Amino acid sequence: MLRRSDVSAGATPDTSAVSIQGPATALEDSVVSGGSAAVRVTALGPTLIARARVEAAGVTEAAVRCDGCNGLDVVSSELRLGGAARGIESRGEPYRPAVVDASQLTVVGRGSDATVGVAAVTPQAPYTTASVQVDNSILHRVGRALVATAPAGGPGAVVTAVRSNYDPAANLVTGSAQLTQSLRTTLDPRFVDAARGDLRLAHDSQLIDLGRAAPFVAAGSALGGLPRAVDGNWVPGAAPDLGAYEYQAAVPVARIAGPARVPAWLPVTLDATRSSDSDAGDALTFTWILPGGERATGPVLTRAFAPGRTPVTLNVTDPTGRRGTATHVVDAVVAPAAVPPLLSGARVAPREVRRGRRAELRLVLARPARATAFLQRRVDGRWRFERRVQRPLPAGAGVVPFVRGMTATLPRGRYRAFVTARGDQESATAKARFRVVGRRH
Repeated sequence: MLRRSDVSAGATPDTSAVSIQGPATALEDSVVSGGSAAVRVTALGPTLIARARVEAAGVTEAAVRCDGCNGLDVVSSELRLGGAARGIESRGEPYRPAVVDASQLTVVGRGSDATVGVAAVTPQAPYTTASVQVDNSILHRVGRALVATAPAGGPGAVVTAVRSNYDPAANLVTGSAQLTQSLRTTLDPRFVDAARGDLRLAHDSQLIDLGRAAPFVAAGSALGGLPRAVDGNWVPGAAPDLGAYEYQAAVPVARIAGPARVPAWLPVTLDATRSSDSDAGDALTFTWILPGGERATGPVLTRAFAPGRTPVTLNVTDPTGRRGTATHVVDAVVAPAAVPPLLSGARVAPREVRRGRRAELRLVLARPARATAFLQRRVDGRWRFERRVQRPLPAGAGVVPFVRGMTATLPRGRYRAFVTARGDQESATAKARFRVVGRRH
């Protein structure tokens, strides 16, 4: 078994990136490219290729070629063709019939007339036949969708196509070969982005839920490992899509990024750009719903909120109408008013105090407090304590007086008043410088 592998043979001729020779072998969840045939199967027994991506742009023969293999099943796989490549080729060998059953294929060419979607070929040899049964598949932009060739009157080649989407105009049948078609459609597949290699079905593809419930090869899951047979078109009852992929009809996931606690009345931004939808190509629409019925659209909401808790609901809707919802509560708070400092504006007036003259310490209190001034004189480079003055004061402009008797005893020099204001549960300090002048007596 080969699983989750990436195998390439480059452009080497007469080689295969993967060669399956033994029975009961499986190639699953892998990417294969290059060689003359990207995958060549010669096993005489059950062989399975499931959920594979096979690139046959430079391949000269086929993406998947069965050379006399009796019992090859190919399911939920994507085959990309270029040049003259064939998607699946069942080729009979002498005494070895080639039998291939294929379901849920997406085979896409580049518009070249030389490419072929599915082919069954028998050479001029005894006891050989080749057959391919294909259903629930998409064969797109290939020169010929179906080819069955065999010698006239010789061994047979049979191609059977059921419930598949392709253009039958250039189908080819030669000799004794047979081609059987039923329940064919020729709709635009509506891939998500074929130009960039995304071959998943877009939400409005008419191939969604168009497959039959009992295909030739049972598909446990679609390419990419996603569930098969999901109800993707709102019609009651699930059915498989045509092709390798399955539209999942997923509900979008709404996500809101933004602050939970914000200042009231100031603009804030809520961002929904991380919302997602696992279905490729689904463009999302965003609706914001606020109390009172106010609505806004777009992936980003910017607005101011009144004080209090405001729930903001986001609805994210995909093109099919499926909707995801998220809610974010914004708690808008009023910022507390700035609290003025307890003590400010401390100064001594006048700045030069004459000994024996009245002076005062002036200050401003935001709230009632007891003001204490420690008078310090500068002596030999240090501040030395001289006096202490204190007084309880109300809020507002206040004065702590320096009486004449006190100033008369202060030595001349440079001073500072180290002021402390103490309120009920707070305190503050300030400094005010002054000089004492005048003669000693």
